[in-house]
Amino acid sequence: MELSGLTTRLLGRNFLWLESVDSTNTFLLEHGPQLCCGTAVATSCQTAGRGRMGKQWQGGQEGTLALSVLIGLPFPGEIYPLLPLLSGLAAAQAAGALTGEAFSLKWPNDLLYQEKKLGGILCEARGEGKNLQAVCGIGVNLFQDQGYFDSRGLVYGSSFALSGLPVPEKERWICAFLNHLEENLDRCQREGFASLLPGYTQLCANVGKMVALHTPGGVQTAFCTGVDSQGQLVCQQGERVFSVSAGEVSVRGLYGYV
Repeated sequence: MELSGLTTRLLGRNFLWLESVDSTNTFLLEHGPQLCCGTAVATSCQTAGRGRMGKQWQGGQEGTLALSVLIGLPFPGEIYPLLPLLSGLAAAQAAGALTGEAFSLKWPNDLLYQEKKLGGILCEARGEGKNLQAVCGIGVNLFQDQGYFDSRGLVYGSSFALSGLPVPEKERWICAFLNHLEENLDRCQREGFASLLPGYTQLCANVGKMVALHTPGGVQTAFCTGVDSQGQLVCQQGERVFSVSAGEVSVRGLYGYV
C-alpha cells in the first residue's frame, strides 16, 4: 500500500495496513530481518498491544490507531536510546500541524492535550552490531468516548474526539508522524539531540513541576528542572541535582501525578 502525503525518503515507503494483529511492534520485531529500514505497519485492532513497563495496550476497531516503524541502518545505533523522545516530539508536531492546537509531552513517551493522555509510545530494539534494529511504536486514541476510559480505569485518558479536537484521518496522521519523525532522526544524526532540545523542552510537561520517580527503592519526589542533551530528565532534591534515564515518571499537575 502506498501512502500519499509522505515527504520521507525511507520511513513509510514500505507500508502495510493490517486488519488485525497482536501487536504492530511485535510484527516488526519478528519480521524485521526480512524488511527494509523504514517499513511501517498500522492497524485499528491490536489484540495484545503493549506499553512501557509491561503494561497492556489494546486498541478497539476504529477507535484507536496503532503504528510502528522499523529503524535500522543508515540510522546509527547511537541514537536508538533517544527514539522515545524523537518519536514523542514527532507526535506532538504532527498533532499540532493537523489540528492547529498545542500539545505537550510527558517524558519520555506520552502525548498530552490539556493534561490528558491521547497517545503513548513504545520503542524496542533487537539484534546487535550491523544487525541491530529498533521499532518505534505509537498508539493514538481517536474516537473513544468517556465510557471507554472509565470502564478501564484510565483516569487521565482521552481521545481526539472526546477532547473536542478535529479527528485526523488515519492516513494523514500516519504521514504527518512519519514525516516529522524522519526529519527529527536526520537532524539528530547530523547535529545531535542538543539541536532538538529547545523544542522538546518547550513541550515537556515535566519541566518546572514536581515529579514522582518510581524506583526499585520506592517512590521519590523531585523537582524537574529540564532535559539534558542526552535526553535524560534533570531533577533536583534540595541541593542534589541528578538525571533520570529510565523508569516510570509522573508529573504533578491539575489532577495529581499523571
